[in-house]
Amino acid sequence: MHMNFNKTGAGTVSIQHAVFGTDGSSTWQLWSSTNNGSTWTQVGPTVTTSSTTLQTATFTVNNGNAIRFEIRKVSGGANRINLDNIEIGDSHLRRRLLHQLPANISRWETQATLLPTCCNRTII
Repeated sequence: MHMNFNKTGAGTVSIQHAVFGTDGSSTWQLWSSTNNGSTWTQVGPTVTTSSTTLQTATFTVNNGNAIRFEIRKVSGGANRINLDNIEIGDSHLRRRLLHQLPANISRWETQATLLPTCCNRTII
C-alpha cells in the first residue's frame, strides 16, 4: 500500500495496526521515498502485528523535503492486517515556521493546516 504523491516534510508517522478477525500474526515495514517513488528506504524496525486490539507504531522520519510512504507486508502469508488512523506529523523544520506566522492565525487553524491526518486525505 503506498502513496501516489509527495507530502512536503514529515516528522513522525503513526499507524494503528491489528490482526484482522481471526487471522494469525504478520509483520510489516514502513518505507519512504524522496524521489517520487523511484527508490525506497525502510523507516524504523519491522513491526509484528499479533493482537486483534489496535496498537500504535510510531516512526521517526524528520525529513523536511518532499516524501511519500509505503507499507509493505513482509510475512504472514494470507493473514490480513487491519491498518487504521495513519497520521503523518510535519517535520521540526515546518513546526519552527509557526513562530513566523501572522498573529491573526489561530493555533487551531495552524494545527489543522500543518498537522494533517493522512487517512482523511485519502493518500493510500
